[in-house]
Amino acid sequence: MTEETRRNSYQVMKDLLLAAQAGAVKTALVYGANSNWKHIRAYMDDALKKGLLEERDNRYYTTPKGEQFILFMLELEAVLT
Repeated sequence: MTEETRRNSYQVMKDLLLAAQAGAVKTALVYGANSNWKHIRAYMDDALKKGLLEERDNRYYTTPKGEQFILFMLELEAVLT
């Protein structure tokens, strides 16, 4: 991966939350965030602690606070491109 294509931690979090919008199991989150389990697990723990993500019935869902984070990131990315 080149320096220009590297994602920062906020972009990884955005991708994780996008993958969880309709509800997703762990495997789908890993694929949706285009990463690996070891890397995503830390982001999931952080998102759960901050109230961006919630777990129900072995599935993960983006919370309203997580939706706000996604919108903020999409707006920021639009300004920067």
